[in-house]
Amino acid sequence: MPIRGFDTEGVVACFDEMPGGGAVFDIDAPRNAPVKNPAQHLDKIVFHSDFDQYEIAAGPVDVSINHAALPTKTTVIGVSSGGGGWGPVFTPAVSVEIISDFRQTNTLLFAHDLGYVPKFMIALAGRRVPDGYVVQNAAGSYRRRVAFWANSTGIFVRDSASAAAVACPAITLDYRVLVFRNSEADPAKPLFSGGPGEPLILARGVIDSSKKYLRRTGVGDTPFAQNLGRTLDCNNGSMASASGGVVITEAGYGGSLPAPPFISVGVD
Repeated sequence: MPIRGFDTEGVVACFDEMPGGGAVFDIDAPRNAPVKNPAQHLDKIVFHSDFDQYEIAAGPVDVSINHAALPTKTTVIGVSSGGGGWGPVFTPAVSVEIISDFRQTNTLLFAHDLGYVPKFMIALAGRRVPDGYVVQNAAGSYRRRVAFWANSTGIFVRDSASAAAVACPAITLDYRVLVFRNSEADPAKPLFSGGPGEPLILARGVIDSSKKYLRRTGVGDTPFAQNLGRTLDCNNGSMASASGGVVITEAGYGGSLPAPPFISVGVD
């Protein structure tokens, strides 16, 4: 299995050759098809510099967020017998009492200075958090879900809380944040370099051993395990969410969501 570089294209790859031969350093040769079209030959690729390398820009860092309580609220809607009017001005013939409330808030979780929208990962209680993750719920009373998003200056948590007959209590959660930098080639750097006491550089700096990258860690669950299957399911007006081999269900959920397989990854 060669590690081969192509200077004109600025590409470095470790791969299994395809049949058909051709010049070793001709990227158009049949043998180098996995280098030229890696997405079509993923089973042959161990490493390719055109793939996202998940270079660590910040983290892992732990951030505590206090999610505020949401009180219950009673709304009475009346329908008058005189003109079909709604509201307290009319004497109601029929009134409907609604006991519920909903609130969605966005809170800065982590500020970055990258100047673009980065990739990121969030873990909670030792496992990666998929969007819509259930963090609080009680049958027929309250629930809270969290999701995450980013812009060019920060990573944010979106808190979606609902309360019915019982208020949704406040909760403080500790999130682990990992932010990635877009790895870019530097034309001034060589395709390969490195020697005793020097960092290994590949693809003109796309890989630099002096930096940190997300990597596989072997067998076992990790806070940033990469799920390889479905992580959310809806049934009977409730949700189930899964991550890192663990399934959490909301009260009332009657479906079936198996825990997906996952790849253990982490940072040195």
